[in-house]
Amino acid sequence: MEELIIVFLPVHLALHAWNMKSIVEHTMVFDGGNPQNPPLLPPSTRYKLKHPWLCLRISRGDLYIPDTVNPSKGLIYKMPPGQIPPFLRIPRYVALDITGMSSISNSSRFCTCLQSAYLAQKASVVRSAKKIMFSDAKNCILGTQPNRAQPGVRSKTYNYESMPRSHWNHIIDVMKGYEKAYASYVQTSELVRINSDQQAVKFTRLTGGESSDQPESSDEPATCLHFGALSFGKDVHLSAHTDADFGLSVATVHLQNRQYTLDDDIIVYFCFPRLGCAVPMRPGDCLIFNAREPHAVSSRSKSADQIFCVSMYLKTAVVGLNDNSIQLRPMEDLIFNYQL
Repeated sequence: MEELIIVFLPVHLALHAWNMKSIVEHTMVFDGGNPQNPPLLPPSTRYKLKHPWLCLRISRGDLYIPDTVNPSKGLIYKMPPGQIPPFLRIPRYVALDITGMSSISNSSRFCTCLQSAYLAQKASVVRSAKKIMFSDAKNCILGTQPNRAQPGVRSKTYNYESMPRSHWNHIIDVMKGYEKAYASYVQTSELVRINSDQQAVKFTRLTGGESSDQPESSDEPATCLHFGALSFGKDVHLSAHTDADFGLSVATVHLQNRQYTLDDDIIVYFCFPRLGCAVPMRPGDCLIFNAREPHAVSSRSKSADQIFCVSMYLKTAVVGLNDNSIQLRPMEDLIFNYQL
């Protein structure tokens, strides 16, 4: 890996940071609109908010904006030695190159496939009262999924059966591109941990399916190594929340029929209120982050843009096989019962 990351110092954020008590006691959202955009208004009563609504407007300076216009530079939140940073935005030129998103045909096809998944999903996925998605569009999930009414893990969400195999497989291919970017910048210990757990418990991997376009193909379906699922929303912003993800996750944003360039405008912000910052996101960017750190995507910088906000992750429940009836092996039982 080339040394392209610039260090982002947390000492600059003291005036912008929010404590956990304030975050959990509010429905905290982030207005990413340009100064010319009208401010976000409180949501309609159909959302039935559990906590008071609190909106931070980024253009007003409510959060610090770390950025670099140099596409060969990335951003990282500096931590003490040995600790994993809560976020890392890899250099833009690397992200577009590794994922193939510098090609308008690739980026547009990815958006087309996401739209196919959107149409295949019957209704929006409701997450929880602490994870509210503000949008008139559906919240969609593809990939492995812990069963809710019974033990075990589904290898594919139901929308797999309702969308063209070629679209599902292309999404997997794009995810593998982001996995390459992810693997190029995260600490080696993280990659070893995921690989070791896969060897130990054989948790379900996210795989492609046989394409009707090439039914006789001898190639094995593509398989993700680090991500178990993908979720996305259209023209969405979320309340600050945490997720029970295993290891680090990836966030990226996309625009249909748009040539991604190295000097694209910011289209949305990925916000970390406890850290006091809003990380600018341009189309195709790759942000690696710790989902256990409170976070949320902001509203769009330009209300005229139509944006896919995408996250790729591996759920802890998938790694744990979502089954408490599984008997521990002798060594696992020894570790479980070990007393310090």
